[in-house]
Amino acid sequence: MCYPTKKRRGGYPAVLFIHGGGWRSGSREQHLPM
Repeated sequence: MCYPTKKRRGGYPAVLFIHGGGWRSGSREQHLPM
């Protein structure tokens, strides 16, 4: 989790990544950045 240190009016931009399964093979570190 990332919590900003400064308050900002109007909110913050965000990217939400939802993985709908288990990591049966490989690892989550292999996921490429968007």
